[in-house]
Amino acid sequence: MDRRNFLKTVILTPAITSSLLGKEVLDSSKKLYLLTDEPELYLPYLLKKLELNFPGRPPTYSFLGPHPRESKIASVLEKLGWRRNPTRPNLQINFSHLRKSSFASFTLIDKGRVVDIRKFGLKKIWEEMAKSPASLLTIAHLPGRSISVNEPGNQAKVWINGKLIDQISLLKPIIKNYSTRLGYITLQVRNGAVSITHADCRHKICLSSSPINIVGERIICAPNRFVVAIQSKKGILDTVIG
Repeated sequence: MDRRNFLKTVILTPAITSSLLGKEVLDSSKKLYLLTDEPELYLPYLLKKLELNFPGRPPTYSFLGPHPRESKIASVLEKLGWRRNPTRPNLQINFSHLRKSSFASFTLIDKGRVVDIRKFGLKKIWEEMAKSPASLLTIAHLPGRSISVNEPGNQAKVWINGKLIDQISLLKPIIKNYSTRLGYITLQVRNGAVSITHADCRHKICLSSSPINIVGERIICAPNRFVVAIQSKKGILDTVIG
């Protein structure tokens, strides 16, 4: 499967769900998205293949609230030398459920851009994963400074191809269309939250994402290089896309 088809299949749900109110999230330049119902089988391997440099030894991790596969992920990481540290983690892990299943996949978001990480020797494992449907999206927040996420935002920023193209208020209902490489995407603001209600992409997983309104939440449609992310009332805290 070529890179174009790969990108068509990888569409991401919010990186931070409403259950994370009051939690601390890594304001990182990279986020690894892993769509599989068995993340413990793949997450440690992907982290190793990406050759990430974690400060300190041993590397540390934490979970942003309960994870359906938390005990299994923790067991595998600790066998590989990781240590759990909720106060100073190198890696923070959370999850989101899709409203309907799609085939398993993974991708990396680096400074707002979708990265095809199969070139790191991951093509075969990606093809094997893609044979199975999944609805559990695990998000690994990679090294960065910590920020506090404890309130709804009042604005959303929209990026296409890594460029900021719009900023919309969440304080009043609105429907807006955006031209994209595959057609167009429609955003709807309703009850203080924004969602994608139409997307010209193959699998339309972004349409399965719940509306977002918490600072740091985002919906990403990789085939269209489209990102909508929630902004703090005091300014954008999630610098991944900036």
